Amino acid sequence: MSKSKDWDKPTFCIYLEMEPYLRDWLIYDSNGESPIKFKRLSIENRILETFLIALPPNAKPDMPTPNSVAIAIPCFKHSDPSTYNYLPVNSKLELKKCIRNRFLIELWNDLHQFGYIGKRKDLLVTAWMESHGIEFNDTNFNTILKIYQRQHRAYLERERYKKKNAKKSRKKFPN
Repeated sequence: MSKSKDWDKPTFCIYLEMEPYLRDWLIYDSNGESPIKFKRLSIENRILETFLIALPPNAKPDMPTPNSVAIAIPCFKHSDPSTYNYLPVNSKLELKKCIRNRFLIELWNDLHQFGYIGKRKDLLVTAWMESHGIEFNDTNFNTILKIYQRQHRAYLERERYKKKNAKKSRKKFPN
């Protein structure tokens, strides 16, 4: 719990363990604010609204770790964050999947247009990491490069499949 800048009310947070590249990207995507506040009608807020519960008697509240990111719990219409401030394990996994999907979409949307320019993807990925606030190290770079290469390979396979089936599906009319 921390003090919010906006209203001097306490801000309740959950802490989500993430890979370093994803954590860096999410913080950058939130304008460097901590704790992270998702947009009002975002799918992430919808997950929080649906799955936040009161702290079960046998559970411990979330504590920050070096690999976690703080996520502010917004005040929803029917749930007060002072009471509903616990996200079960499976719900945390769903929230993390949602954040990762947003990352993948942004990576693909930004980089796929450069796919046919050249064979060197390393400089492209390095520039993308720099422009999205991701710390450059071997682990982050190799992870993001592999993700992009897999996306690009799947895209090329889909395009080949479409071309192959487009030729087969043409109807031939009798003379």
